[in-house]
This record gives sequence, structure tokens and C-alpha cells, in this order.
Amino acid sequence: MLQACNLDGEPIAAYQAESGESYYCPACHAELILKSGAHKITHFAHRNNPECAAHSEGETSEHLTGKLQLAQLLKVQGKTVIVEYYIEVLKQRPDLFVRHQQQNFVLEFQCAPLSVEKMKQRSEGYRRLGIAFLWILGERHRLQRGITQQIAQFIRWLPNLGFYLVYYSVKRKKLELYYHLEQADYLPVASLSFTTANFQELITFMKKPLRLVPQKLTSRQRSQQILKFQRDCFYSQGKIRELQQDWYQEGLVLQQLEFFFMQQSYSAPLYGVKQLYWKSKYLLAVYREKGKLAKLHQLGIRLQQQSSFSLPLVKLEHVWEEQLVDFNGILKKYHWFFRV
Repeated sequence: MLQACNLDGEPIAAYQAESGESYYCPACHAELILKSGAHKITHFAHRNNPECAAHSEGETSEHLTGKLQLAQLLKVQGKTVIVEYYIEVLKQRPDLFVRHQQQNFVLEFQCAPLSVEKMKQRSEGYRRLGIAFLWILGERHRLQRGITQQIAQFIRWLPNLGFYLVYYSVKRKKLELYYHLEQADYLPVASLSFTTANFQELITFMKKPLRLVPQKLTSRQRSQQILKFQRDCFYSQGKIRELQQDWYQEGLVLQQLEFFFMQQSYSAPLYGVKQLYWKSKYLLAVYREKGKLAKLHQLGIRLQQQSSFSLPLVKLEHVWEEQLVDFNGILKKYHWFFRV
């Protein structure tokens, strides 16, 4: 914590506090202790109240420093910033509460793991009060080769940016926007990026009327997909084995159906498992129904729902619809396959 109250109930910042004085939590009013050291900036911590509704002990140096750096970025642009402002009605203490031109918004700089439920609860609280909010991620949530649920829950979507995430690098003192996020089976996540040290530049860029189209896979990428798919089929483990057994009952071999599953382009970053899993199950149902797609629409949506990450900040229904329409288009090209 970087903010506390003194004996008179007045707010005081950690860097202004003096050791030996008494300080209290603005949320639960429990006594706080003042901490400082070589690796963390001066901050407050609860002495013995881990049940505080706004409690966030164990803050990393990255989180403590990042809050102050982000606050400074906003202040130099003329915005009023309150660090760790306690919103009584929500029992929440966002990292930064910002006032600008009679509008309020909050920034949450998320460096530690956070459950989907807690993240949804905080976000819904801001929505109920009509407060705009932005989750900014730290290094722990940095995109690597793939997307995890811990990262996926912070994904948002805009028509001009597609799916996107916002990061802040404490070391570089830079805001980083990763947009046009896409995924494809067996390949690293794809994205475009924009980096700036100016918050207003970030907002301006996010409003640009960009026109994005799905990134086409190169022949090399498609070869990598096929090679890895065939390898999975050879080792025949887990979900792949399950799918192989399903197709074996129909007298068919899964690996011979790769032309249905291997993508031509990247697609929306929704899925926590390979897309070929839901596609294979859907294809099997269509095969058994002799190509009658209309009867299986709800199944196609349900299979995607079961395969998807939880993305609390995005309405996924229209995306699932688009993915199903695209896959049905592929199936219609191979209509001969369903003449059984």
C-alpha cells in the first residue's frame, strides 16, 4: 500500500510518512506498519488483518513502483490522479483513480496472479458505477508463445484493434499495446504492437480507424502444423487418442482428415485447447448426419464454448458464430466427403 490515514483520518503517502507514527488502513481502519528497504520503495502493510476487503499484501517491487510511475505519466498530462483511492460502496481500492474533464476512470496494474472470479467481480463493480476501467498487465502476464487463462481473462476487443492487451514495463517506463491478437494450432500467438511513454498517445492510437484482416499462414507455418499434427497422431495420447477412436468407429483415420483442421489463416484467440478438437467433434456429427449443417448449429456453438478460455471482458457469442460460419464454409467445399 502506498496510501494510509493518520490519527486524524487524513490521507498520507508512504514517502511522506515518518517511522514511529501511527497509520491506519483507509478501508478496514486496522493499524498499518511502515516498511522500507533496498529492494522495495517505502510502503505500508497491514500488521495483522489479512481479511481486509481491500487487502493486497505481498506487493512486488514492480507493482509498487509501477503504480507511482503510471500516476506520474498521467499527472504530467494534466490529469488528477489518486493512488489507491478507496471506493467505499465497492469495498475496492483501484491502483489509480483518475479524474479528467468531469470523467472518472480507474487503472489496475496487475502484476500478481488473479482468479477469474475476482477479476470479474472488480470489473463488474466499476461497470455498475459507470466508471471506465483498464487492466494494465505486468511482466508475470507477458505473452510468450501461447495464451494462458491468466492472460486471456484480461483480453478486450475493439472493432479497430481486434483482441488486445495493455502492458506496462517498469524497467523501460513504457506502455505497450498488443493488438490484433490471433492464434492457430501448433503455432505461437500472433500480434501487432505499439509502444509509447505517453498515455495520451496510447489512447489516440487506440482510436485510430485501423483495418485489420486475419493473418494468412505461410507455407512453412502450414507445414509445421501438419508435421506436429501427424506427430500427435503417431503418439496417440490424450484428446488426440479420443478423437482417433471416434473416427475409427466410422472406419476413418483422423490423420487423413488434416485438410479439414489445418487453418489457412490465424483466427480469434479464444481457445484454451487446440481448435482441431472442437472441429473434429463437430465434423464427426456432420458426417453422421450426412452433411446436414443446419441441424447442428447449437452443437457447433456449444463445442466452442467448452473449448474457450473465460474472457469476462468480451462477448464471445458473435465470435463463435463467425468461427462456425467459416468452418461450415470449409465443409461445403468438401461436400463429397459426406456422401455416405
